[in-house]
Amino acid sequence: MPKHAETRLNGINLEKKCTGCEEFKPLIDFYKQAHGHYGTTARCKKCSQQYFEDNKENISNRMKGYYQDRKKYILIEKLYGLNKEEYEKLIESGCHACGSFDRLNIDHNHITKTNRGILCHGCNTALGLLGDDVNRILKLAAYLEEKSCLIQK
Repeated sequence: MPKHAETRLNGINLEKKCTGCEEFKPLIDFYKQAHGHYGTTARCKKCSQQYFEDNKENISNRMKGYYQDRKKYILIEKLYGLNKEEYEKLIESGCHACGSFDRLNIDHNHITKTNRGILCHGCNTALGLLGDDVNRILKLAAYLEEKSCLIQK
């Protein structure tokens, strides 16, 4: 097994040992990588291409899983300014109106764009359909209470 980033000076050119084929090659034969030794990958371009070809399905599945998981949190951070930890803490207790954990949404003021809390899909939809109008919601609650009493008598 070669040492990581084994190098040698060949005349005036610096050469690096590929961890794939274990041959010394000029740095130009390696892909650039900001955090790699000498700013390059550990495998030469030829070995890197072969590795990706041999492991295409595994790499693709791993990347899909990573991006599908991250996609939700990236969108939440972009739209609502919440990082993953803040969002997870916010949803711990479920819907702030009914306590449900089904299809949770971030409730926000559409004018100020500030977050108000977490609501389930049903509560969030109802609030949106009522136009976030407190008077309308209270009148609807009073109506429902009045009509429910008439039905129970």
